This record gives sequence, structure tokens and C-alpha cells, in this order.
Amino acid sequence: MVASRRRRRVAAHGVRVVAVIGTAVSLAVGPALLGAPIAGAAPNTDPFSPPSVTVQTPSTDGCPQQQKPPPAVDTSEDSPPGQTAPEPLPVPAQPVGGGQLGSCGFALPPDAPPLPSDISAGAWLIADLDTGEVLAAKDPHGRYRPASTLKLLTAQVMLKNLANLDQVVEGTQADTAQDGTRVGIEAGGKYTVRDLISYLVMISGNDAANALARTNGGYDKTIADMNATARALGALDTRAATPSGLDGPGQSTSAYDLALFARADMNTPPFPELISRPDIRVPGADGGEGYIAANDNQILAQYPGGLGGKTGFTDDAGNTFVGMAAQNGRRLVVTMMNGTQQPRRQWMQAASLLDWGFALPAGTPGVGELVTSLAEATGGVTPTPTIPASASGATESSAASSAAEPTPSPAAAQQPTTTGLSTSVLVLLLIAVLVVVVGVLLLLRRRHLNQRATFAGDATPDAADAHLAEGGAASTPVTTETGTQPTVIVPAETPPSADPGDSADTPPTAPGSVAEQTGPDDDGPTGRTDKPDTTS
Repeated sequence: MVASRRRRRVAAHGVRVVAVIGTAVSLAVGPALLGAPIAGAAPNTDPFSPPSVTVQTPSTDGCPQQQKPPPAVDTSEDSPPGQTAPEPLPVPAQPVGGGQLGSCGFALPPDAPPLPSDISAGAWLIADLDTGEVLAAKDPHGRYRPASTLKLLTAQVMLKNLANLDQVVEGTQADTAQDGTRVGIEAGGKYTVRDLISYLVMISGNDAANALARTNGGYDKTIADMNATARALGALDTRAATPSGLDGPGQSTSAYDLALFARADMNTPPFPELISRPDIRVPGADGGEGYIAANDNQILAQYPGGLGGKTGFTDDAGNTFVGMAAQNGRRLVVTMMNGTQQPRRQWMQAASLLDWGFALPAGTPGVGELVTSLAEATGGVTPTPTIPASASGATESSAASSAAEPTPSPAAAQQPTTTGLSTSVLVLLLIAVLVVVVGVLLLLRRRHLNQRATFAGDATPDAADAHLAEGGAASTPVTTETGTQPTVIVPAETPPSADPGDSADTPPTAPGSVAEQTGPDDDGPTGRTDKPDTTS
């Protein structure tokens, strides 16, 4: 009897030890499984980042946007009655800018430092404006809707075609009736081409875009000029359908192409001067006083060395952004597409990517280059589709491109915003499972010993009291055909409740919500957006 009690005490002690170990392992593994930073991780010193990782970068590893943008959420880009939507642009046989830029996931240099957290953009790129070296990218040639970032291409056309920047343009009723963001051009008002280009890129004025297109020879000519200019620059992911960037049939561009436009603009005077102005006066009607309009790109105002850039938003495009800065004699550009304003503003996300780029050690190899011409982009070969685009958007050339993608850099797997569990977390999870299994086995053995001792006549009052003291179940006699025998009543186990940590994180606020339409870098405080059917 004494030996039996000793065995039960040892078993109970073992169960308690296992429970303590299991709890400790669970505390170590739990935060990692829930997406929280693992203890011991490097502290976040990014001044433009919130204290925790709350957004996962959208996965593009399957190349969902290799041929065309994501499905539209409204009818703003539908073709006019009687017209069919244009076919997707052909995918070049070789990625423009180098083989690594053919990756639909991350393209990072060897031994790259961890990327900033909370980058919500589906595609982005960091490049040197002077050398053209691409420092890093994610889905650089994925095709997305540009929203007002397309105005960088519009500006390039106007700077090339309208040589007299002091030419006076008279506003029309058609200008004042434009959808989305307007700077306040009035019918009969007088504006110089220089000012109209400033309104276009500083304040994202769709009325300025319309006035410039009219001055350039008309809407259709301007669209043709924009597409010809994009092609001449080697921007083969771009099809313009509107001069303002408002959604239109077949319109698309890429993070790579936006960098080409930004670089071309920054090398075309007086664009650098125009884009870096903190504010500009917009005259009133009949020469009235008007008002002072502020530059809507916060990189210029709040980032050290900020040079300016371009913001954009429509419901279909999401948030798009271009930001440029200069530090220590180096000029970098960041482009972002299909993003959100959560958990932090677009300019803050761009600022963190700029920080990452400026902090790269000297001599770090790039992952590609920004081309300057169609010949450079194609090696002198005109790109043609391998086969016509199918309904699913897949082509043989896209399959070949996917097959030829380089192995993702190990640094990509270290990013706090990528999906999936790391190897270390899986190991900890396995250990936790093993600990639980061992604990269950010990518990079952303990119950088996209790039952043997009870039916062997060992359940004396002293033994029963000891059993209860160890947390066991009470014994009560029942009458059977063979007489009265003590039997052990074991409480039924309560099934474990659902772990709230298994539920998916609440998704960030969708583009187009009230939270998305506040602040200067979403194309509009007070409701200014690129979306035609929103308040302007």
C-alpha cells in the first residue's frame, strides 16, 4: 500500500512538472504563432514604423499580376458601349532591367538586412536616380493601376511637347467639370503651362491635366503621346488611358515603370524645381487673390533630404505612391503600388524603404537597373506575346518567366511581413506537442495505477484521502452482481475551447473607406480622391 501511494505521488509530481514545462513552451511559442515579434528580436528603431508588426505584405509569388491588374471593384474603367476592353499588353520574353527583376516576389541583394515592417504595398521598388541601379524590389513588373502617379508620365509629355512654359492657357468649363481632385481652375481663368504642370504634380489636379491635354492637341493625342513616351523609355508594363490617372480601359503600369518616369522627370528641367516646391498660389477668378495650395507629398515636408514625389488613389488602384530623397550625395526613389494607409501612412512606409536603401553598405550589388530606352529594354528586339492572352491571363511566356525566376533571397524569408512560420517556430511547436503527449501518457498511467490500487482493496480511507489530496477523483461504492465493489468516478474531460489566437487577424481597412480618404497623401484631405464618384 505504501509503495502504491509512492507511485501515485511520483506520477502526480511528473504530471505537474510536465504541465510547467508545457506552459513555458507555450508562452515561448504562442506569440510567434500569433504573428507577434519573438522575444529576443532586434528592437525596432525605425522612426516611421509603429511598435509592432500588424500587416503582412501581400504575397505575389504566384505572379497574379504578371499580365494585368487585379479585378476592378467598380465600373470606372469599363469600356464605352460598343467597344471591347483592350487585350493585356504582351509580357516581354526577358524581364526589363535584368533577370532578377523577373521575380514576382522579393528581389534582394545577397545578405540583405531585414526589410522594414508594415509595408502594405503589393509591389514596390527602390532605385538610385543617378546610376539607375535597382537596390531591391517586390513584384517590380507586376501590373497595377497607377491612379495619379501616372501624372509623372503626363508631366514628361508636357515638358517635352510644350517648350514655352510661360504660354498662357485659358481655363474652360470642361476643366472645372473634371472628376476627382481639382486645384480650382476656373472657366476664363489664365494660367501658365508652368503653373499647370505644378498643379498637376504638386496637388494632383485633374482639372490641370485636362487643360494641359487640350493645350497639347487634345485628349486622344495626349493619350497617344503618353503611350509612345512610355514605350520609348522602355516602360513596357504601361498603358495610359487617361491623362489624369483616373481609371480607364486597359490602363496599367508597374513599380518599375513608375521609377522610369520619375527618373526621366528628374532629368528634365525644370521638373526637379517644380516638384520640390512646398506650396504654390492658385489665382482666383478674374485675377482675384486665390489661395495658397500646399504640396501633397509628405516626403518633401517631413523626410530628411526629401525631394518630393507623387501620390495617388482610386478604389480600383488602392493607394499608390512615389517618393524621392537625397542624402550624402545620393538620390533614391521609392515606388509603391496597390497599397493601403494602414497601419501607417503611405509616405511613412516609403520613408522606411528609403531609410533601408540609404543604409545599404557601399558596394552592395544591385538586383537590376533602370533602362533609358526601348532598345535597352529589349536588346533591340521588339517584344511580342508568345501566344494571345487567355481568359485566365496565363501565357507560355509567363510560365517560362516563372520557371526562370531566381531562387528568392534568404533575406526574404526573414522579413516580419512575409507569410508562413519560420523553421525555428516549427521546431518549438513540435517540442510543445511532444511535451503535451508525454504529459497525457503520464496522466493515463496515473489513472491506471489508481484503478489497480482501488480494485486491489487498496482504497482504504487513508488511501482515498491521499488520492484526493493529490487531485484525484472521489471513490464511491456501487452494488454489482458480485457484491459491493468500490469504483472510481473520473470526471469527464472538458474539450478544449477554441483558441482565440487561431482566428485570423482583422484585415486592414479597405481602400476607399473613410480612414483611407483622410490626409494629404491619399489625394485629398476633405474627400479629395482620384475616384470619379467620390466627393471632391
